[in-house]
Amino acid sequence: MLRTLSPLPRAVYAVFTTCLIIRLSEAIAVSPIADSQSWLTLLVACLAQWKLLDGRWSSLLLALVVSIGGPLAELPFMATGAWHYLAPDYWPLAPFGFGPANLPGSAWAGLLSLTGPCYFAVTTDAIALGDYFRGRFHKQ
Repeated sequence: MLRTLSPLPRAVYAVFTTCLIIRLSEAIAVSPIADSQSWLTLLVACLAQWKLLDGRWSSLLLALVVSIGGPLAELPFMATGAWHYLAPDYWPLAPFGFGPANLPGSAWAGLLSLTGPCYFAVTTDAIALGDYFRGRFHKQ
């Protein structure tokens, strides 16, 4: 497995596979694949990245938390008009009146479900880079 590599090659592989996962999400976003299948495809890619490059349960937990919290953390920025998703398919604030039924005033509250797996991949990437820099600057 790639987990046994030294931190630098593992970090390079992590960045490379994260780029591939983000490109895959872009291809899936414009494809006719059903939302549930596209999300599952990305999830499998992210879990394979984690398993091959890290495999620690703590890293999995962190990546899962970030994959949920990361997109939600975008909502305040979207509410201020910093950006929005062109074709949102997930409305986490719908129970509070900010959903697709309340458009146009709630357009800012829509997320793209594919962003969660991308946050997962970027977290795996960041962990690998952190391992590299920790070893580089904190020699034991």
